[in-house]
Amino acid sequence: LEKSKEVNVTIVTSGPQTADNDLDQLIAAGAKVKYLDVAKLLSTGVQHAKLWTVDNQHGYLGSANMDWRSLTQVKELGVFFKDCPRLATDLSKIIGAFGHVAEPGIMFPINWTSEFTAIYNRTNPMKLLLNGVPANVYISMSPPAFRPPGREDDLEAILHIIDSAQSFVYVAVMDFQAAVKSYSGKPDAYWPDLSNALIKASFERGVEVRILVSHWAHTSPKLRHFMKAIRTLHGVNGASLRIRFFVVPVETPEQRAIPFSRVNHNKYMVTDKTLYVGTSNWSGDYFKFAGGAGFVVECDEDHISSKSAKCLRKELEEVFLRDWNSVYTDEL
Repeated sequence: LEKSKEVNVTIVTSGPQTADNDLDQLIAAGAKVKYLDVAKLLSTGVQHAKLWTVDNQHGYLGSANMDWRSLTQVKELGVFFKDCPRLATDLSKIIGAFGHVAEPGIMFPINWTSEFTAIYNRTNPMKLLLNGVPANVYISMSPPAFRPPGREDDLEAILHIIDSAQSFVYVAVMDFQAAVKSYSGKPDAYWPDLSNALIKASFERGVEVRILVSHWAHTSPKLRHFMKAIRTLHGVNGASLRIRFFVVPVETPEQRAIPFSRVNHNKYMVTDKTLYVGTSNWSGDYFKFAGGAGFVVECDEDHISSKSAKCLRKELEEVFLRDWNSVYTDEL
């Protein structure tokens, strides 16, 4: 609130506009709030990206909503970076693109101006030092209808990472369903893009696949069936396909009374070559109809000096294995 009186604060949030005490106070203090009504524009969907940029120097991309529960009651994971103007400027372009789509009267296909065009993508990644380690970096985006020229598609980024893995793919995501979920009463549509990619990687190339999904008060009964469909091929043709459910314990009546909490909410993937931190759950409706973004890093681990900090990819691998081997998981 105090910063809104001193600096330019712009927020792009899900529309349509409704009464919200926090946003109302920010608007009164001088913040500019744009409401992105994805469902109105695409017939279904939501603004689901969780992004920050500050002064074109610092930024955040991850699973955490701007909600007190994300700090105290929900298990989150994100990437925070500081003093990196190229990366912050690129992330600002994505936030700006979402803000542009939120403008009244937007028409499809969008006539994008050059200020939103992405310079960096999978074929032309940003070359940085992350914690002292050389890395190729780019930021992907969804849905396709909101994506400016040059910006990597979020789903295509994930599929390329899976296809490029040589020894393992570890996925941690709250919800993973081989479906485009319908919220209008119509049947869901089958959507095997991600599950097929993981099965193919393990079945054809011997890549070890581990999937860590969440089990909480709002888990769909369909989730277990979709995971069983993947797990069924474990051991066939040497495939290694394992699934575990992560349960955040509810230890007090007060915790139980908090709505939409006590869940492992992260959305990331790490392979032997690449890390991906995203904002979308793994079902087709998110990649087709929801505002989202992904942070992709491929580290040059052959050139890590003794003075360098640990490679970011290795850090994420260790986080996954910590959770996978914890007392909070149950194997399917």
